[in-house]
Amino acid sequence: MIISITIIIYIILLIKLMIFNIKFRDFMGIYKDVKNKRDFMGIENPKEYLMAVECSCENNCMITSKEIEKSLKANDPCPQCKEPNIKKFKPLSDQFSLNDIDNDFGKCSCKKRSLDSVMVHVLKAILDLNIDIGKNTLRNGPTPLITPFYTTKNFPFIGENSLVILDDRLEKEHGKYIVENINEVKGVLKGSSHDTVGIKDSNSPAIVYELLSGCDIRCDILKSPLEPIAINKIQRLSYLEFPKSMENKIMKLCSYIKSKHYTGEKVANLKILDGTCGNGSLGIFLLKYGVKKVIFNDIWYPATVTSSINLQSNGFKTDFLSNENNYKNNSENNNFYFHNYNVHNFNKKNEIDDIKTNKINPLNYKIAEGEKFEVYNLAIENLASNLKYNHEKIDICILDCFPNVNTSKFEKIAKSVANDVWII
Repeated sequence: MIISITIIIYIILLIKLMIFNIKFRDFMGIYKDVKNKRDFMGIENPKEYLMAVECSCENNCMITSKEIEKSLKANDPCPQCKEPNIKKFKPLSDQFSLNDIDNDFGKCSCKKRSLDSVMVHVLKAILDLNIDIGKNTLRNGPTPLITPFYTTKNFPFIGENSLVILDDRLEKEHGKYIVENINEVKGVLKGSSHDTVGIKDSNSPAIVYELLSGCDIRCDILKSPLEPIAINKIQRLSYLEFPKSMENKIMKLCSYIKSKHYTGEKVANLKILDGTCGNGSLGIFLLKYGVKKVIFNDIWYPATVTSSINLQSNGFKTDFLSNENNYKNNSENNNFYFHNYNVHNFNKKNEIDDIKTNKINPLNYKIAEGEKFEVYNLAIENLASNLKYNHEKIDICILDCFPNVNTSKFEKIAKSVANDVWII
């Protein structure tokens, strides 16, 4: 009898473990190949395994707050590193013998190379592949995206698996060749730095980059008046913005809060809506500043996922939520992917129609939550309708819209639910 009870308990525990594992893969299974080996980054609580993002290069691509200090030195030169004399507007063949350009070209004894030396190697690979990019100069080459990336006065020197490159002239076979032959390059994306990745508003289509090869998980480390913030990104699904720009926004937000002359007690009772949260940098800063609650929201589903991950990465215990509206598991071929992610058809029209007819349940669009925050994936007009319905009072609504977007519509919606609106 005792043996039978033990077997039943064992089976129940096994089923629960299987269910949790499915939810884990559903939430962050962006990659087609599910790896057996997982690095859980020292996480003790099994519920926090959701932070252990699997990536195709099998490195610790996500950076947590505990790793920031070490990461801030990742791209600094050693005393022997020398800044190369490479002219960005001069053709490659006029500066070097192409046969000399390989993985040892410009390498220091510390195993790092200058960013320009690596990009010379990338350009050499492009020439080997007979890709026509016009003038064979660094200025005309791909866009380099370092990881981890942070503002520094030093010329960047990078090691292996520390660079994602972006270019709209490359194809899959080109990306594979570059990743396999250049040690520093961990991923190659097809797209233009002028593209606005994401969704501008509820009537706009989705724009994404295409991952040609490798892994495109990156991290930007932002300096703030309080402490550095790690902003992890799945770059093909993330708007391209560099740390300096994000740091300027944090400083402006800090100045705005100070201009209100709030007392410490008032700050501790502020309830703030980050209506266009992106990857979560402004809301995370506000939580570190000590506000009572931040509601993160973005119409772009991948942004709300990465915001949730970044909350956890920066020390805020995060409960990741899973339901059939947010995640989809294609168990037939073991591919796990964003349910809402569809390049051609993704929009919020159906969601808007549902909210108008009171069919939508905002809880189905809640991505994550914690003691002092909630993360939603809704058009801002839909979230506002829900806040008004529940008589939830918001002190400040933050709007950080994409460039060239008319913010008047967003401002009107924000004013309907918040006492004050701050637009970047």
